[in-house]
Amino acid sequence: PAEEKSPQSAEEKEAAEMQKKFKPLKEIAMVLAKTKYHCKVLGDQRCLPMLKEYRRKAWPFLQKELGKNLTMFRPKGPQGMRNRWRPFFVKTRLQGCMEHPVVYMQVNGVKAKTLAMNLRKHSRPGAIKTGHIEKKEICRATKNKKTVGVTFVREPLARFTSAYGELMAARRRQPNMANGSNAALLEEDEKSSTEHARLFVENFLQGGGKEVTAAILPQAEYFAERSHNCSARMSFIGKSESPAQEWRRMIHDMDCDPTKIPYLNGTRARAAKANKTSLSLLQLSNGATSSMQKALKLDGGAYLRAWCWFSMPDYVLLDYDLPTACLETDMGMIIDWAWTWKVVPPPKKNTTTDAEHEDTEHEDKEFETI
Repeated sequence: PAEEKSPQSAEEKEAAEMQKKFKPLKEIAMVLAKTKYHCKVLGDQRCLPMLKEYRRKAWPFLQKELGKNLTMFRPKGPQGMRNRWRPFFVKTRLQGCMEHPVVYMQVNGVKAKTLAMNLRKHSRPGAIKTGHIEKKEICRATKNKKTVGVTFVREPLARFTSAYGELMAARRRQPNMANGSNAALLEEDEKSSTEHARLFVENFLQGGGKEVTAAILPQAEYFAERSHNCSARMSFIGKSESPAQEWRRMIHDMDCDPTKIPYLNGTRARAAKANKTSLSLLQLSNGATSSMQKALKLDGGAYLRAWCWFSMPDYVLLDYDLPTACLETDMGMIIDWAWTWKVVPPPKKNTTTDAEHEDTEHEDKEFETI
């Protein structure tokens, strides 16, 4: 005789379906937690592979948002960027805080001119060295345990839309664009400008083509910069939205006196001159930025959600909140798990076979909840 169904079979089926749904989401959260550990905490060679692993797991969800198949854009890291896009480093020692060498990594698309000015103003004479990470003085400083790695970042969505605006403004000023193939899309007409922004997002998600600049690439990839065993491990990650406050926090974290190394604001005269000379460019940039914001809201916000799937490592690494429209989806659970789970480094391997076996088991349980 046929077996009678258990009265809890429906509940078990529902539980199995929920488990099936949550399993890939938890896997993505684990990869994000590992990415943060290897890119931010350790700054080691596993950073770029973890970024690639996240992109691979998140790609089906990104495609689902747009309802189309896209060619996956694999993270390349700074070493895979064009040479002029690679992050620029400044190595120095600050007067009044001589014990700690400072290595500052500049992230493109982050407004940090005033920060660079402060580094120059407060540096010991002759202490500044600039260049890429493989430069001898900079590479040596990254290996010094007393060195403080410093970088400033920006809210990812604001950085993306702003960089797009600046890119479009620069292109519109080129005389040959009037007769180019993109002329219709670059008209002042709002509809065509929004359509161009939508196409730009699609192209960006697949590698971007010729229009992508270093200011648009994810900030997380900058943490994968390595050369000659020198890594861009950043001890301090400041937010460019509040530079003076973050500067004081940086100096305090270095066990130095912030009152002796104050943050100096840029001169008003310099700002006024810049505003006067770039007013038309600013207007064009603001118009393009507005078009991008509208494009991300198309199809019920599908383009914004797809962009969020693409950019989630930035939000986890840099401790910014996802846009509300993205937090209200499965991404909200993923980012909460990624922030909650703690990566436990595996113990040092012993020479015995049993110890190696235990290490393998430990690596399978690399996460614990806190």
